[in-house]
Amino acid sequence: MKTTIVLLSLILAGSVYAKGNMVQGGSNIGGGNNGSEYMATWCKGQSSLLRNYRDRAQLKVNNTGDYNLANKILNDGMIQALKSLKTENESFLIKSLVRGLEIARNLDADSAKNTVRKAMTTNHILANYYNFMLETVAKNLDLGAYIPYIQSSNDQMDENAAHFEENFVVYASSQLDWITENLTRESRLGDKIIVVPVGDAKALIKVAIILTKGTADDLDESLWNYRFSCAISDLQVLNETITSYDQGNREMFDDEKVAVGYLASEIKRISRTLRLKTSCN
Repeated sequence: MKTTIVLLSLILAGSVYAKGNMVQGGSNIGGGNNGSEYMATWCKGQSSLLRNYRDRAQLKVNNTGDYNLANKILNDGMIQALKSLKTENESFLIKSLVRGLEIARNLDADSAKNTVRKAMTTNHILANYYNFMLETVAKNLDLGAYIPYIQSSNDQMDENAAHFEENFVVYASSQLDWITENLTRESRLGDKIIVVPVGDAKALIKVAIILTKGTADDLDESLWNYRFSCAISDLQVLNETITSYDQGNREMFDDEKVAVGYLASEIKRISRTLRLKTSCN
């Protein structure tokens, strides 16, 4: 098993809320029935809380058109969900919330001074990420497979482990698919089909940096890390490449159009390999 330290750095009104936990990584997480029962209750409660904040943000947009305030609501919802955490165990929803806050921080989601275009792009990203956390992570993975797996009795272990593995692979692949499905679209340019960002290329790249690293970490910390060894390496290289570009290195990509096209192509390729029995095909 691998042990990781999760530092939850939550920024609200200029103050920092931090919580450091020693946790079991990825699908090696354990903790017994007491911990898993608490985690199931917490996960259900925070799903309700996140739905409430998501709906409040949407109402704010519908009634006032104030995307900056709506984004602050979405940012605050993730902070509140993590503030209620009182366990040393780690679920995938916790990981997703930490990544969501990192996305929000990189997009200045709590700022009231973003341009309308930037605020709308940020709102599109965060609202859709909320949907991913609620459906793919909390409902399908944590409550549907992971928590039943760690609650298993000996005679249930094999069946629940197989179910968890299946859902974990879908989750890991979906975390990558979420980037291309929500933040990119195909457009015709003459006789060619090109990939363009939805909203803003810089926002796409910053989100992709966070989630490609997150997916690589999830796979590396899982019980099936050997099976996914090639996908892990591919994601790590892709993450290093786009991080370097984001920091100003133009050696590989001459412009954003080339960077976005390559990023989308690699994410789609790696996601496909995760659904195979080995990622090294």
